Amino acid sequence: MKKILIVVLIIIVLGVGIFTLYSYLDGFPIGISHGKLIIYHYTCADICPAYGFWQKQYYNVKSEEECRRIGGEPMFITYTGVVEHGYNGCSPTTTTTVTPPISPTADNFKKYSNSLLGIEFNYPKNFIPYLRDNEYIGDQPSRFTSGKDSYAPLYGNSTFVIMAAGLKEANLTIDQVAESSAQHKLRPFGENPLINKLEIEGQEARLIIPSDPNNNERELIVRLKNSVLIGDSYWIFLVIHASGDLSSGTIKSISESLRFL
Repeated sequence: MKKILIVVLIIIVLGVGIFTLYSYLDGFPIGISHGKLIIYHYTCADICPAYGFWQKQYYNVKSEEECRRIGGEPMFITYTGVVEHGYNGCSPTTTTTVTPPISPTADNFKKYSNSLLGIEFNYPKNFIPYLRDNEYIGDQPSRFTSGKDSYAPLYGNSTFVIMAAGLKEANLTIDQVAESSAQHKLRPFGENPLINKLEIEGQEARLIIPSDPNNNERELIVRLKNSVLIGDSYWIFLVIHASGDLSSGTIKSISESLRFL
């Protein structure tokens, strides 16, 4: 009987200790990187637990500037009905490996260039232009597929599509465009997608990433240097949407190599 009481007491002490540690750190400690403690933290939106999820993040990194200084990835989370929740922690995801800059002549990539949009970028060489639906921006195809036939159906293949968004006269901010895409009625990114703030060659940009690791949709939004006339309207944002990009390799290669002409 005495042994049972001791075991119960130990369990209670451990339980209280774990609860106290979790309450203090606001998460479970799981490791250390760059001299910072990494915790497994539960982020919750307006309704718990229906709109919450677990994620890794640095403990006590209080600003976007500090996060970038240690090589982390600032997290910005939006929820239904709320446009901007601001800085929401620092992810260690991009600090565990260092990706070298992508060379324009790298063997694994091809180059896309569009004079109308005033951009160029590298993309994985296994993609080819998808020509079945005759989709073009200017004189360049705007949809690419990982298939081997430019005219075959897209089913089962990874793709990325280049688009323009944000009518000039509407005077939309990039956050409004990103929020509209992230919370589209078809929910391509699932619930509670992450909207990360980026800057590409001095231009503001946003990267939409699902919070569900099994969702393979990704989207990059960048403010163009100059508005672009397509059809009868002027547009001010470049949008590149990648599907079947579970590793984020496609959207990453594009965002890291994007340049303005």
